[in-house]
Amino acid sequence: MYQLHLPIPPLRPYIENYWILKTQSSDMMPLQEAIFVDGRADILFNFGVAYQRGHPHLNSTPIPFSNVDAQRTYPVSIHQTGAIHLIGVRFRVGGLAPFIPHPLYQLSDSVISTSDIFGRAIDELESKLYEAQLIDQIVLLDAFFMQSLRLRDSYRMVMDITRKLVSPDKTIQQISHDVGYSIRSIDRFFRDDIGFSPKFYARILRIERAIQLMMTASNLTMIELALQLGYYDQAHFSKEFKDFTGQTPIAYRAQLLQKLPNPAPNLVQFLQE
Repeated sequence: MYQLHLPIPPLRPYIENYWILKTQSSDMMPLQEAIFVDGRADILFNFGVAYQRGHPHLNSTPIPFSNVDAQRTYPVSIHQTGAIHLIGVRFRVGGLAPFIPHPLYQLSDSVISTSDIFGRAIDELESKLYEAQLIDQIVLLDAFFMQSLRLRDSYRMVMDITRKLVSPDKTIQQISHDVGYSIRSIDRFFRDDIGFSPKFYARILRIERAIQLMMTASNLTMIELALQLGYYDQAHFSKEFKDFTGQTPIAYRAQLLQKLPNPAPNLVQFLQE
């Protein structure tokens, strides 16, 4: 269903993949995806029908235009029926920051027209993508992002901190000491280059570890999973998991197993690790 392509090597620290999904209206196979909170932004070039973007506490919103769907603090659902033609750019955590002049926190929880972020240059790219063949589309995307790439002075340090946070034994206080910046400064750098605080990112990492365990250790009970992840009890785990995925752990695991033969782009990284 999805066609996934890697960017050229210099872009891979920032862009996880490009993906393409194209169907005919006669197929009548609706697209339905549940996107958990993972700290990543996406660009979606939409050449087909509008899709519905669902929010846990609001009515779903039709999105007919190409957009930047920035890093989120809530899960979303995607539903699209009819002639689907999407080209997506899946960024890594903080991966959007090197391509835009704005601090990333200004975009958090927003869906913004691509031209409002990148200007006329991305409108020209979109026109070329629509006309091009697949191999040329990847070349066009690579060229656009290479030309847009600009690293802020703080970026490499922030990426180093994200790698340190993957270890559950590392606290923000220890990392602050390691890198020689105050916790307040680290928080500011993080919001600029990641879009939210280190503390929130640490919560994302714990939910991602839960999803990985669901895929690799499906025999674990929910209480075993909760305790292994460091939660006080199953109730605390279930509440946080639902806040980040929109579903209970049991319901999400059942859906996850169904998706494994043809995973959405946001799940591919877990299959590769």
